[in-house]
Amino acid sequence: MDELIIKINNDGKQIFAFQGERLSDVLIRNGYDIPMPCGGKGRCGKCCVDVNGFSVLACRTFLTKDIEVSLPINGTNIYVHQGLIESEMFQGDVASFALDIGTTTVTLALLDGEDGVSETVTFKNPQTIYGADVITRINAVKTVGTEALRKPLIDEISKIIGELGKKYGFQKVNEITVCGNTTMLHIFWGEDCTTLGYAPYTPRFIGKRNGSALEFGFPFESKVRSLAGISAFVGSDVAAGLVTAEMPQEGRKNIWIDFGTNAEVAVFDSKEYITTATAAGPCFEGANISCGMPATDGAITRFILGGDNIPEITHLGKEPIGLCGTGLIDVVAELLKKGIIDSTGYLKIDKGFPICHNVVLTQKDIREFQLAKSAIRSGLETLLEKAGAKYEDVEKVYLAGGFSSFISVDSATICGLIPKVFSDRCVSLANAALRGTVMCAQGKADEQRVVELAMPIELNAQECFTDKFMEYIGF
Repeated sequence: MDELIIKINNDGKQIFAFQGERLSDVLIRNGYDIPMPCGGKGRCGKCCVDVNGFSVLACRTFLTKDIEVSLPINGTNIYVHQGLIESEMFQGDVASFALDIGTTTVTLALLDGEDGVSETVTFKNPQTIYGADVITRINAVKTVGTEALRKPLIDEISKIIGELGKKYGFQKVNEITVCGNTTMLHIFWGEDCTTLGYAPYTPRFIGKRNGSALEFGFPFESKVRSLAGISAFVGSDVAAGLVTAEMPQEGRKNIWIDFGTNAEVAVFDSKEYITTATAAGPCFEGANISCGMPATDGAITRFILGGDNIPEITHLGKEPIGLCGTGLIDVVAELLKKGIIDSTGYLKIDKGFPICHNVVLTQKDIREFQLAKSAIRSGLETLLEKAGAKYEDVEKVYLAGGFSSFISVDSATICGLIPKVFSDRCVSLANAALRGTVMCAQGKADEQRVVELAMPIELNAQECFTDKFMEYIGF
């Protein structure tokens, strides 16, 4: 088989491939970040690169000759350092960590004794090259095997722990306490997750698990334990997050909504947690949106249309290059207020609404938003009905995930993502899963209590869900 040479114009490197190989596979194998939210099926258009002066999809390009490639510049590889609880200066030779493995991002917290957190680091889950959601990850495991997804994650975590060790001077790692959705934990532990991709969606494990860091391939010895989950699609990240939420008064209910790639909803009180996962897809993580991106450098997080429809934009980094989930909600809400989008979701501008520079909201983006919005809202309404609760019975609505740090509740209610009556009851719980994992690691909480009181609901088995989904698809 003939060997080919690929020149990467961005850094001047030459990499090698064999005739007939897929360009995206070669780039990924050589350490280049190629986003493929659709899992390499040629649908999302996010893996677009320049080959010999022509724009092509890397996942649909099969190599026949030597080529030159220019890769797009984006901010998705930038590590985000952020405080959690209180920023304390770590002291000592032995470190412990809390780890939240999200489908899109991973967050690692260096614990400071029994009292707080010294530093948290959030980075993109390297598995995103295999797809944006759990279904594409499961399909990837069928194709390339569990280890192909597990090893890059372990390597990235090891790298960050190594950097923190140099910064703070610790010599040993005592324990890593982990949460994540059920699919992510299966991959983390090297377990086959393919049974989660078809009915009856049977996990290999749900409960707590313990192991050794060396068994994972970490370059150090320590204990590793993952927290207990609730069901195949309501994982330990939800159980951990729920320990951070306050209980309502007697006779009232609280609501929990996590807008992550696998959107989870819970209606709960001190006696019961009714939970579900709803198929919102990765819309709020920026995937399946033409100019969508995670909340990294260049992401538009807030959007307001002022006088004469002049936009006011809040974004991360120096130059806005795309929309993250909260920015998307704001844009849709503003266009609804101005009548540019009608109640059916029809966009009254043929070529899309220009947000700034090359960032444009298209009709297809609005349809993706409607599907995600309706999935979450109808899931919430179904759980309220299952709990026998009305709007007036709800005391607080907890908005979880990093998403909740930037969300405009007003925009969310205008879109119908959250009932308007809840606008003054919403409480942001940013990094709730990680906070709960920290609490469990430090012995201040136990996710097992949530698991024991949980009643997971499968929405497809609820007769009212389809009707509610159709009801809330519009605006």
